Amino acid sequence: MKTPVLLVSILVFTFQATYTYAQMMKSPEERAKDLKEKLNLTNEQTEKVEQIYEKADSLFRNSLQGSGNRDQMKTAMNALMNDTDAKVLKILNDEQKEIYESIMEDRKKQIEQLQKNFDH
Repeated sequence: MKTPVLLVSILVFTFQATYTYAQMMKSPEERAKDLKEKLNLTNEQTEKVEQIYEKADSLFRNSLQGSGNRDQMKTAMNALMNDTDAKVLKILNDEQKEIYESIMEDRKKQIEQLQKNFDH
């Protein structure tokens, strides 16, 4: 009985992780374009967001080459994500910030669920 439950849990976790990973692994240009559509960004804002994402991707790749310690990597990724979000928020108007904060909250919930599934 435990085997089917474990198998289903593994499959669900794998699907969620793959989906989230695919979203995060879009190119900076694709992610900026997605955000442009969701937030109705100007071309100037979109260019700035793309530059922020390019820098974040570079830092992300560098962090993957660091230690294999899971907790350290988790802490570094959270710091990078928070820094990236703060930079994006600085270039948004009040209406765009509200929508972006909602997007951040949804992403946070997805990550928490993935971590919860991974820890069990």
